[in-house]
Amino acid sequence: MLKVSREIIINSAVNEVWNTLINFERFPEWNPFLLKIKGELNKGSRLRITVQPVGGKKTVTNTTIRKIVPGHIIQWSSGNPIFFAAQHTITIKPIGENKTLLIQTEHFKGIFPFMFSNRIIMSAQDSFEGMNRALKQYVEARTSEVVI
Repeated sequence: MLKVSREIIINSAVNEVWNTLINFERFPEWNPFLLKIKGELNKGSRLRITVQPVGGKKTVTNTTIRKIVPGHIIQWSSGNPIFFAAQHTITIKPIGENKTLLIQTEHFKGIFPFMFSNRIIMSAQDSFEGMNRALKQYVEARTSEVVI
């Protein structure tokens, strides 16, 4: 099994980060990796996700939500464990007043991840880092706006 994990500190409250992550309709405004998500955010629900990994082609995948802890965790999985399967987890944790730790983790299983591990790891790391930076910029810009 391969594992890729990346994290970032976002200078905003957990609820702001969470609300941005679950607002799938606005992903095209900020998310360079998960371009589009269609589906309901409930355990067992199917999601149709359009991804654009760094160094890869745009792909549509069907996933199933495995775990949802409102305000903290979204986890989905897809694929065939013999050939290629992935489990993606996004976890957010408060680490101070208006500071949130976001962690993205992917576990890969199957023959193909083993055969192409370096390429998969590099692409996933770069994709997660790009998404994390974009989320940080988007959320921090929105929470720093002053309403007059």
